[in-house]
Amino acid sequence: MRKIKLAYVIDDDEILVTLVKIHMQKNEAYEKIETFCNGEDALTHLSKIMETGEEQPDLIILDLNMPIMDGWQFLEEYTLNEMPREIPVFIATSSIDPKDIEKARTYPIVKDYIMKPIDQAKLNRIVSLLSDDNRSSF
Repeated sequence: MRKIKLAYVIDDDEILVTLVKIHMQKNEAYEKIETFCNGEDALTHLSKIMETGEEQPDLIILDLNMPIMDGWQFLEEYTLNEMPREIPVFIATSSIDPKDIEKARTYPIVKDYIMKPIDQAKLNRIVSLLSDDNRSSF
């Protein structure tokens, strides 16, 4: 099983983030988790690690509906940055709007569209997709 050394969770729902962290801590594939409550905070942090050469995350779990900078705005800004390596993004949302799913497909870095809540099975699916040559699954 592939190890995820560092995962970013970008979501403003504190309860959901806590649950995801608990699931990740119980899952041997996930080693370290960092959380951000909006896309702007995450982008600022990503910019800093690019400057300092710190460890990049192995994946980003991204909510779509957040204050300050939502998931779509994050994706737009993120794709303009030149990261040393591509970080796969997994959208985690409660939106079942087909337009959101289609829009997510237009971003090559988005590997899957996951319905909330996130549980062990969904975390295992993420690991499996990352082990499968980073292919999209939706």
